[in-house]
Amino acid sequence: PSSHGLSCYYNDFAPACPHLFASEHSGEGSTLREEEPDWMWENRNRITGHGPNPSHVDNAADNPLFRYNQFGVLWWRSQLLSFLMTPNLALARKIRQIKNSIGYRHPIIGVHIRHGDACIHGSLSSYRPSCKNVPEYFNQVEKIASKYGVHRIYLATDDESAVQYVRAVYRELDIIHIHMDRKEFHSNWFIEYRMRASMETNDSSFLDLQMVADSTVIDLALLAESDFFVGAFSSHFSRLVLELSVSMKGYVPPYVSLDYAYGMPGVFPPYSRPQ
Repeated sequence: PSSHGLSCYYNDFAPACPHLFASEHSGEGSTLREEEPDWMWENRNRITGHGPNPSHVDNAADNPLFRYNQFGVLWWRSQLLSFLMTPNLALARKIRQIKNSIGYRHPIIGVHIRHGDACIHGSLSSYRPSCKNVPEYFNQVEKIASKYGVHRIYLATDDESAVQYVRAVYRELDIIHIHMDRKEFHSNWFIEYRMRASMETNDSSFLDLQMVADSTVIDLALLAESDFFVGAFSSHFSRLVLELSVSMKGYVPPYVSLDYAYGMPGVFPPYSRPQ
């Protein structure tokens, strides 16, 4: 995936644009800090047409064409994603295999619990929300389960202790998840730095890029397919789940965000330094 990009997973409708990242600069890989590394901001500025060296590529995701403004940004993003993130045959086959192996059936509640380095971000930050604990997520899950009569849960998390906890405490729920070594996510080093170090040194001891990419794409697909969703919209991943879910279903499914509302100013892209 690191060498072939998203075409490993999704239909490739356009040629790659490596020139957008040709002058990428190295970040401070060994420093824990509140902000994301400068090289990430430089790339974001360049591809969204901001900063000192913009590429003149409009940020289409946040600027619906005029004739579509009436439908809003969520609808617009869902339409873009339905085109850009159509699984290729290999991914579609893998998704079917995993669904069969873990017993993924509808109706089902998708739950995304991001801990790991996201909790470091929250503890260091003056603007990021702190991590929510597992019972806070499952208080909302139980409300949805009671209201809609649904007891099957698809859990996507980087925290193995969260998996063990919900299995021990919420025995009345049928909890399923993909099987992987979540210890790969345990580190006091931000995953952005670990990813970059692994790519630049070709050393998988920093991060198993294949496992992380595969599990991320599968979790994203199965959460988006879920009939209900519980997550936290401070996470790009959780917002992407909702957007993909709308593109798949044609309507906004019942969902809960434990922190930010969708589109909350200062959280929603376009990417700019926090105000």
